[in-house]
Amino acid sequence: MENDIAQAERRARRVWVSIIVGLLGLQVVTGVFTVMLATGDSSAAIIPNYYQSAVNWDSTRRARKLMLDLRWKIMRFVGPVDPQTKRREVRIQVQDSKQRPVENLNLSARLFHHARGADIYQLKLQEISPGLYAGQTALTQSGQWQIDLQVEGDHGIAADSSELWVE
Repeated sequence: MENDIAQAERRARRVWVSIIVGLLGLQVVTGVFTVMLATGDSSAAIIPNYYQSAVNWDSTRRARKLMLDLRWKIMRFVGPVDPQTKRREVRIQVQDSKQRPVENLNLSARLFHHARGADIYQLKLQEISPGLYAGQTALTQSGQWQIDLQVEGDHGIAADSSELWVE
């Protein structure tokens, strides 16, 4: 009888020790998973390069104000995915306040999908006709995209930021 009580006590001890060790192990695994998700998932970045934008706030604000002062109309077009190259063509048309094309600009764009803010596509656009600029990018995912333009020319450096739905 004393032997049965000792066995039951050992069994109970093993069960309780296993439960406690299991719960502590689960906490460690959950913590490691959370850290990996927070540092490795590109959807966790809400605003790409937020710190650098804050540091350069004055120049960014000046560039955006210049774009408003110029009263240029900027139209954005994103073509379908080319099945061979797996890329899309992005076209930007720039017109002045009198609907005339604005030529000889250096346009660069930064694109990112709202669900994947850490995946940023940099794009240099070339003028293909007066006021029409084009470039190729690897963005293939459909959805809401952010396009940040930097426009350099005789007027200085201007910036424009807009959202675009891509099919």
